[in-house]
Amino acid sequence: MNSLEDRARAAVRATASEIGPHDVPPMRPLGSGDDGGRSPGGQSGRGSSGGRGAGRAAWQWGVPLAAAAAVVTVIAAAGVLGGVSPSPASHPATATKTSKPGHHAVAAPAYPPHLEAGLTGFFLPASGAQYSAGALFTGQYRALQGQIVVKCMARHGFRVPSPGSPAELARGVWDLAQFPDLGAIAKAGALPSYSIGPTRPESKAYQQASMRCETTAWSAFAPMVKAGTALGGPWLTIVDRIQGSTAVNATLPELRDCATRYGWPHDPYGPDRPINSFGDFVNWVGGHIDGAGSRGASTADMNALNRHWGTVFVRCARPTIAVMERLQRAAQTKYMAEHQSQFAALVKIARADFARAERLARG
Repeated sequence: MNSLEDRARAAVRATASEIGPHDVPPMRPLGSGDDGGRSPGGQSGRGSSGGRGAGRAAWQWGVPLAAAAAVVTVIAAAGVLGGVSPSPASHPATATKTSKPGHHAVAAPAYPPHLEAGLTGFFLPASGAQYSAGALFTGQYRALQGQIVVKCMARHGFRVPSPGSPAELARGVWDLAQFPDLGAIAKAGALPSYSIGPTRPESKAYQQASMRCETTAWSAFAPMVKAGTALGGPWLTIVDRIQGSTAVNATLPELRDCATRYGWPHDPYGPDRPINSFGDFVNWVGGHIDGAGSRGASTADMNALNRHWGTVFVRCARPTIAVMERLQRAAQTKYMAEHQSQFAALVKIARADFARAERLARG
């Protein structure tokens, strides 16, 4: 995928160099030809729970904003995570309000709520629950970006639907390979998934306007992305080291024993492959779902598979995830203490970006 968030996540691991709005190439819907949104059999339009070649491709960061407003349908029945819910204040609130005439105006709460937790979950997650907080944060700023696109497209003479609520936009953001939210999966009773409708052909004028408007929307948060990228890069390197550590690898025999009870070493992709890492386990589970999707399984069958393998995933993954998250939280505490001033600067930049985006969204 080619969205700015994807670029940010990749850059978090590789470099702290600047990502400007003009660096963003034309964005495509998930499953429009990018391997990250395709099943092993080559079919697109259905979410992957892992699958061969998962890992970083498991970051599901959405579609172009104008297209998302028009064609993306996220279906909870397919097993979308229900663990992230909107805050009562999860909408832009910049005006003031009074209870009675003559009373002093009371400032509305700052948007977004829980900003620090959202930034931590987006750039510096140590657990699945924190990652889910980052997913809602993603929905909060994507909602504002979508509103900017709506206003901008209207000025070009095109009408696009509203982008949806932050919680709706957050549902497609999940990562089973590194930060699975076992509590949310257990609560939903299924693995996360999503469904994408077909895109309709648009005129060249529409496409050109859409690209200009999306660039404007993405650029509103470019300073936050740059600062978060610089802060988060070393952290995700630490996470990678933890997840390949001796302590985590010591949990793999128990993970393999659990997987054996559900059919391993059968590999839905072909020849039997070993489970030598947590990522291998994610790929094995995802293969059963993606393989069925590539063979044309019905929605009902896919829902049933997501429920079944969701139970398997939580049951087998829990011991490994418990060790991962314990080590990652301890490392995160140390990392945050060492980077207090940098994180405080990120919070300040993010607040300024949200304020600027709110002004653009109002037109």
